[in-house]
Amino acid sequence: MMLTSNLKHVMQWWGSGLLKGLPSSLRRLVRSERPRVVLQLHQQALEAFWKPDQKLIPLGTYSLNAPIDLFSKPPKIIKGKKYLIEVQLPTKQGLLLEQRFPEAIQENLRQVIGYQLDRLSPFSPERAYYSAEPLTHDRKTKEINVNVQVIPKHSADRIIQQLKELGIPEVHLLSVTGSASAAPVGQMSATDLNQGWSWVPLGFMVTALVLSLAAPIAYQYRRVEQIETALAQVRQHSAEQLQVREQLNAAQEAMSFLTERRRTSPVALDVAEHLSQLLPNHTWLERLTLEGNALSIKGESSAALDLIDLLEGSPMLSQVKFKAPVTRSKDSNNDKFQIQAQVEVKS
Repeated sequence: MMLTSNLKHVMQWWGSGLLKGLPSSLRRLVRSERPRVVLQLHQQALEAFWKPDQKLIPLGTYSLNAPIDLFSKPPKIIKGKKYLIEVQLPTKQGLLLEQRFPEAIQENLRQVIGYQLDRLSPFSPERAYYSAEPLTHDRKTKEINVNVQVIPKHSADRIIQQLKELGIPEVHLLSVTGSASAAPVGQMSATDLNQGWSWVPLGFMVTALVLSLAAPIAYQYRRVEQIETALAQVRQHSAEQLQVREQLNAAQEAMSFLTERRRTSPVALDVAEHLSQLLPNHTWLERLTLEGNALSIKGESSAALDLIDLLEGSPMLSQVKFKAPVTRSKDSNNDKFQIQAQVEVKS
């Protein structure tokens, strides 16, 4: 039993290493996206969908005031299948940001976002579920435009617990409406959660690998070809060293870029932290934009008209005024507001 478990871990480690060594275009052939049951939360209802690929197939609408029998009495389309459960929250339950990063961090995008999360948002990695998805790639500037999704952990855990009490089993992924990615729940990585092995192309690759390992046995009868192979390996090793050096230089440039951006624009993080402490609990920000000293915030509040006096009292802000008329949200019955102000930079 122990031997079988150890062999399984070795195969998983070997497969993960093999996958990382493949170009991104070939990775999609070897690993396919795992199907999901997507649960969209509304005020008093839950809509369920089956997502075997990119298409959503309706499974039904359920009330949040009674036990949900979707998984205890599954429909035929999902019965007996292995799938992930993704809970999709309303937009106001999360934070969606668009950020630009150097292209060199693309392979470790989520890890870099984790390091920078407390600078990009009011939350630390321990207090939020987060994910990142590249949107565009500017090859001229060598930058990528990234969609960053951040969901506060305390509110998300409360929702997950409520769903569990209604009969929903383990939740694997979280997302908000409009997000291009889903944040993993727990210790598993996004790759482990979103993809499974596609055995047909993998079989071809394993066969090719076995044949390439067996080939040196025949080289002992062909001494000349062995020398040529050794020379080719030396050339390849030299090329790999140059490639590693270029990657290190690119990574160093990326870190220098992030450090310089942090040094030249510290006020954006200070304003976000200041607003998180200043605004009352009944106020929720959906968007924060800072261009130079011009600040613009958009969100919802149960008392939006009181925010002007509150923000005017801040030593960091001046010229506070509504950017657009205050309207009433049909979904939450709160005031929707847009406020602009000037940030006073300390010398």
